[in-house]
Amino acid sequence: MSTSLFMRGLLALIMGGGFCWVLYRNKNAEDAFDPEGRHQRYLPVISGVILPVFVLMTAAYLFANTVVVMEVTEEVIRRCLERCASYFELENGQPKVSAAFLQPKVEHYNYDFFAGLDYTFDLTRPVGQRVVHLTRLDGSPLGPGPLRLCTSNYRATGTGGYEVLRDCPVLWRGSTEMPDMVARYIREHSPVGKLENARFRVIW
Repeated sequence: MSTSLFMRGLLALIMGGGFCWVLYRNKNAEDAFDPEGRHQRYLPVISGVILPVFVLMTAAYLFANTVVVMEVTEEVIRRCLERCASYFELENGQPKVSAAFLQPKVEHYNYDFFAGLDYTFDLTRPVGQRVVHLTRLDGSPLGPGPLRLCTSNYRATGTGGYEVLRDCPVLWRGSTEMPDMVARYIREHSPVGKLENARFRVIW
């Protein structure tokens, strides 16, 4: 992997984790995640769009999306991650962005980063069979029970290859636009410390 690609990817992951954390720490979304204090039942899983690298998070998130909390299952999360894994393809043994995300138009915004999870992609496997590891951050399985996914209103429609989300129950809808939410979080929590809200590996 080239240094420039590695650094862009590293910064994108950092920013993606930041977006995810802002989504989760939105007070109303937190309440929707756990309305009765039942942390042992629901696993907060947050998906955030990875965008081309910009200096500031508030400049990077250009879309007027709002927050949606949905009830999902492990199978739904796994299918969403398989869609993310299809973003990559191998050329001469090295990963690159799949042509499916570049043509007929560039769609980097349809690759999502998930926080609250520990997951691994194996790019040597066929598309649709690349998620080879998926657990909670503590290593325990997600389990058969319901999970709560915090994502954008754009992704909640199933757009971008995430059709599996279309039939998932919506538990809460926010009204604050994402750029405003990010800016407010940075103002209230500056300096923003190191975030360790996900583990993500790629094998090739």
